[in-house]
Amino acid sequence: MSSDAMNLYANSKVSLVPWDARSDEHTTRMFEQRVACGWRSDEVVEWREKQLEGGKFLYWVVLADAIPGREKLLSDHLTTYPKETTPLRDTAADVWLTPRAASGEAFWPIGHLALEKQAEDDADMGLAKEGSVWIKHLYISWAIQAGGIGKASMQAVEALAKLEPLFGTTIVLDTAQKETQSSDEWKRFFFTDMGRPIPEPFKTNEEWYGRMGYEVFYIDPVGFPWRNPDGVHSYIPRVMMKKTLV
Repeated sequence: MSSDAMNLYANSKVSLVPWDARSDEHTTRMFEQRVACGWRSDEVVEWREKQLEGGKFLYWVVLADAIPGREKLLSDHLTTYPKETTPLRDTAADVWLTPRAASGEAFWPIGHLALEKQAEDDADMGLAKEGSVWIKHLYISWAIQAGGIGKASMQAVEALAKLEPLFGTTIVLDTAQKETQSSDEWKRFFFTDMGRPIPEPFKTNEEWYGRMGYEVFYIDPVGFPWRNPDGVHSYIPRVMMKKTLV
């Protein structure tokens, strides 16, 4: 990984920029994006502490300069989320506790994701003791979820997972079970109640990851804590998916 460039990894559509867990501006923006996501905004402080301890690392997703229609995509995002109009700056002083020279450059994140080490969970699910790396918290702005930005973000972070200090050989993720995500209740909460149109055809996360080579290897029936639109608390079954990094 470069220690003096803003971008840790870039492809033709996106680049990844370190989240500065010590920055109030970065932390506030992460919270705002999780609110927009509709999922787990209350965990941002916990993520910050875990990153500072070296157990995970979050990355901003930034549109690459070369992506076709970049200005329109960024404008659509900022129009939908005006709180994000002010750019952030690259200020993270370390990555996985390894010092880096932050560039100080301004950028507009249109999403984020994380890499994480979960040794205890790995053992419980029969994953290899070494080389298993988790992708967590993928979010791409609802305003521009098209054109392969999510897929490009996954490809970028998979490439990072293979590098020092993780040296990943297997990439793992968890997501809501497709039967739950395709339910009317889910669509109501994440789309209708938030003023977003339900995509047609509708694709669940499990199906989307499957098309990128991920396979289900474990099902947790008591997965994510959930409060439905009527305020009833329950749990969402989650599936664990993995693929071999090559």
